[in-house]
This record gives sequence, structure tokens and C-alpha cells, in this order.
Amino acid sequence: MTLWVKVTCVDGAGQELGTVEVEKGTVLLSALQEFGFAPGPCGGYGSCGGCIVELADGRLVQSCFFCVNEDLVVLRRTRLPGISFRAAG
Repeated sequence: MTLWVKVTCVDGAGQELGTVEVEKGTVLLSALQEFGFAPGPCGGYGSCGGCIVELADGRLVQSCFFCVNEDLVVLRRTRLPGISFRAAG
């Protein structure tokens, strides 16, 4: 039996940008690519920090290593300069 969890992306004003359902244990970066989020210069190998995102609970996580095991809300805004979502094309 496959277990599914939701990853929701919201903007700085709290408006929902979208939600995707992924299998429990999916790497967060894979889920975020549905929103147009691209890995950093290292290509998702965890050496550059370009994939760091802020969760609604205030945690900053490296999305290329963070596994989604429960429903999550990811904030579009971040505390780190130069890290952002780009418009899905």
C-alpha cells in the first residue's frame, strides 16, 4: 500500500500556489520541481545550499536531502538571498 503526503507551496502573502501529492519518503526537491523549483548549481548533490527552503514551521531544510514523511507547507519566500522559486514554464 502506497502512502501519500501533500506538499503545498505558498507565497509571502500566504496565498497557496499549489499542492502536489507525492509518495511518503520522496525527496522534497523532487516535489518542488512541480512548482518550477530548480536545484542549485551542484545539481542536487547537497554541496552548494542552493536548494534550501523554508518550511511553514520556520525550519530551513536542504530540499535535496529532506524526505517528505508528512504533509508540508513550503514558503516561497526565504531568508537566504538568491534562493527562490522561478515561475513554472
